[in-house]
Amino acid sequence: MPVYSIVALIVLPLLGAVIAWAGDVIGYRLGKQRSSLWGLRPRTTARVVGAVVGAALPLVGLLVAVAISDLARTALLELDQLTSEQRTLRETNEMLQQANLKLRTKGAQLRDDAERARQYSMTLEGRLSDLERERERLSRDVSTLTTTRKQLQSKVAQLESQQAQALKQLAGAQQDLEASRQELDQTRQELAAVQTQMQGLTTRNQELEAKERQLLSRIGDLDDKVTELESKNQDLQDASERLARAVTEAEKQLAEAHDRLDLAQRDVEATQRGLEAMRAMKELRQQEAEYWERQYQIYRQRHAGIAESPVVYEAGDLLLRVTVPTDQTDEQLATTLTELLPFAHRAAEARGARRGANGRAVLLVAPWPPDVVDHEATEHDIVKYLAVEMKKLSAIPDFVVSVVAFRRLVVAEEGQLHVAMWATPNVRVFAAGEVIAETSIAADSKPAEIFSALWVLLRRDVRQAAQQQGLLAADPKTGQFGAVEAGDLFDAIAKVEELGHDARVQVVAAHDTYTADELKIQFEIHRRTQVRSSDE
Repeated sequence: MPVYSIVALIVLPLLGAVIAWAGDVIGYRLGKQRSSLWGLRPRTTARVVGAVVGAALPLVGLLVAVAISDLARTALLELDQLTSEQRTLRETNEMLQQANLKLRTKGAQLRDDAERARQYSMTLEGRLSDLERERERLSRDVSTLTTTRKQLQSKVAQLESQQAQALKQLAGAQQDLEASRQELDQTRQELAAVQTQMQGLTTRNQELEAKERQLLSRIGDLDDKVTELESKNQDLQDASERLARAVTEAEKQLAEAHDRLDLAQRDVEATQRGLEAMRAMKELRQQEAEYWERQYQIYRQRHAGIAESPVVYEAGDLLLRVTVPTDQTDEQLATTLTELLPFAHRAAEARGARRGANGRAVLLVAPWPPDVVDHEATEHDIVKYLAVEMKKLSAIPDFVVSVVAFRRLVVAEEGQLHVAMWATPNVRVFAAGEVIAETSIAADSKPAEIFSALWVLLRRDVRQAAQQQGLLAADPKTGQFGAVEAGDLFDAIAKVEELGHDARVQVVAAHDTYTADELKIQFEIHRRTQVRSSDE
């Protein structure tokens, strides 16, 4: 158990008992002596003493707790800041959880893409195998067709040889036929020569007739043989034509097979290229998934360190604010703006920011020039852009230039503080005596109610009016535009009480107030029927 807890458990009860005992004794003695304080009755005096002692008990306990406990001091003095930091850390945690969820979702999508790519790769590999088998089958068909073509060409050669032999036989038969015809003509001539001797040569005639019948029979046989040879020749020609058509068809099929084989080879090559592209895409997806996984781990580790690390700067914290005249050239104005960065560097380094590659603890990152789209904007680009924009409003003699933190920086975070440089025209926001805000207070209001109304008037209405008119807050972190003396506030409360009538309280500017000035105000109290207009 901590020492302060032991002290609190022992000392506080004892101290409370002593104070209560002392109060009781003092009240008893005052009552017994019938003493009077501030003109009060003795009984009332004893009661006042008892009440004072009772009020002292929690105050003494609170003072002891603050004296011996850092936690108690923190809870009493820094509770609002701790609550704000807790709320900021909770919002940061929610943002990081959303980023974590997005990264996980993107990782799942990448894994799904990789799985689909793997399945598609397997499909392409199966298709490649099918195409390989189809190519092998087509190769076998081409080989078969080539063999068939060779066989048909051999058969055609045989048929052409047989046709040549048949033509030779036909030529021999035609020659025999011609010789027989010549012999028949010669016999007929002899028969005509000896017809005159027919009576005496009957036997010779019969022999000649028999010989003629034999010759005619031989001629008929030769005619049949010629017809048969012609038919065979026609069959050989038909077979030759069929073989020629078969060879042509085989050559056509072979050409088609070669075309299909070329197409299949192109499909195989295209499939291989697609497969290689898918493999490259798969590797790229895997590399991308690994990259985002590393980024997620880095982001997670960074968040773990940031969430527990003290804050050096919050976004919007003011480092520097100066008034810059515009009666300069663009180069001179840019030089003047650039000279503000070393001062911002010293302010940031004093708070714990680390130096970067440019030798400073700050890096100017905003406002981003709209014409810079193809490269990172440098500090020179940003300062030059801001100077040109200020020169466009050359009718305004002065600008209020503020250097503020662009994003949060914590102790555990490495790197420079990113800052932004904003330029605001330095013009009169409120004239001296101008009504800034006002409120009405009832005549029967108690001092606490009057104080509450004035507090709301200052903290809400005056602040809103200043923001709407473009007045820059003296402290951007708290949003305060100035401070009110406690004496002025209590004087206003007293005037409202003394008025004894429904009051109209107006907050007016104490003097001319420009954009970067601290707002100084005065209270003016009037009867409700006597209202001062804002045009006075």
